[in-house]
Amino acid sequence: MSTIFKAAVGDRLIAVSPCAGIELPKQDRGEIVPLTIDAVERLAETVPERYRALSAFAAGTGLRQLEL
Repeated sequence: MSTIFKAAVGDRLIAVSPCAGIELPKQDRGEIVPLTIDAVERLAETVPERYRALSAFAAGTGLRQLEL
């Protein structure tokens, strides 16, 4: 939203952005604990065979579902 209003100010469609000076609260996302190798191997055994390499690749790279 802020980016859209900044673009509108840049295009001189509005004089001032209503988002100026507003900061979003910080979110505590918590600690990320990766799976152990044993857990990844057990997970790979439960998925269909055609996805086993993909599950190991995902665990090793940390890519998200759509990135894979």
